[in-house]
Amino acid sequence: MSNRGGSVFVFGYQGLGNIGDDLMFKTLAEYFKCVGVDVYSHKRKYLIAEEKMLSGFSLLCKMIFCDKFYVSGGNIFSYERPRSIIKVVSFFLLFNFRHLIKKETIVDSVGLNLRVGYFWRLILVLTLRKVNEAYLRDNLSFRFLRMFSPGNIYFRHDRVYRNAKNIRSYKKQLQSPGSLCEDKYCIWFLSETAIDKDNVDSEVKLIKEIVASGYCIKFLVQEKSDEVRLNSFINSCSCLKGRYKKINYAYSELGTILLEIERADFSITERYHGALLSEVFSVKWLPFSQSEKLNRLDVGDYKLNKLPL
Repeated sequence: MSNRGGSVFVFGYQGLGNIGDDLMFKTLAEYFKCVGVDVYSHKRKYLIAEEKMLSGFSLLCKMIFCDKFYVSGGNIFSYERPRSIIKVVSFFLLFNFRHLIKKETIVDSVGLNLRVGYFWRLILVLTLRKVNEAYLRDNLSFRFLRMFSPGNIYFRHDRVYRNAKNIRSYKKQLQSPGSLCEDKYCIWFLSETAIDKDNVDSEVKLIKEIVASGYCIKFLVQEKSDEVRLNSFINSCSCLKGRYKKINYAYSELGTILLEIERADFSITERYHGALLSEVFSVKWLPFSQSEKLNRLDVGDYKLNKLPL
């Protein structure tokens, strides 16, 4: 299908308070608008790129019959809870029907959860064999899927990483007025999934080392669970008093938050896109998480600006 004209439906977790997903959608939607394609998506909290949000019957029709169905987001094909199977089976039915009526389906910037079991891996393979193009963001996912569907599977960097130039421009375009703290500081990308109950002492030790070295810590809070995690840090580390700042993510403040990331001396990240945004702004970063996604960031695939442990 030609990119010029027509319609595209973009499915992902954008518009739900997550900086990585919002940036993926924004760069993608702006590209399609530049080539004259109408962009549609499912109804959510806020608009990102003047897309048309749909719900109910019109949403279902557009997902089935749009010229191009574009799935973007790392956790789309991850097993996070039992109902994840329902989500992937729904994609299986949708992708197969679109294949039957010769409509284009593309999957971009995803990683696959391969630790769940045989049935889960089988469903993933059967589902993704019906897409026109699949771009996997890590080599493990790519090599696994390539064994079963070699013709349309590619390794490609995550959209946030490969659209670094666009993202750096948003910092200037969207920055809110006001002054930023000039103290030395690091950005800490919080995530509830990073919690390791057996490793609380190492978290407290790291915070103490950062503060003792003269740095403030700016915690980026994106979800309610991140707030709970931050409160546990505050209660465990008396040294944080007067030495931290909470940054609540809001899309309306995207430019200012990107500037905060760029000006940081380094970052601690419990999130995949925390690492990639640090890369975008050439900020050294330290992974602090049990996240399989972060562990798959391979120095052979990405030019990593990673701090030594």
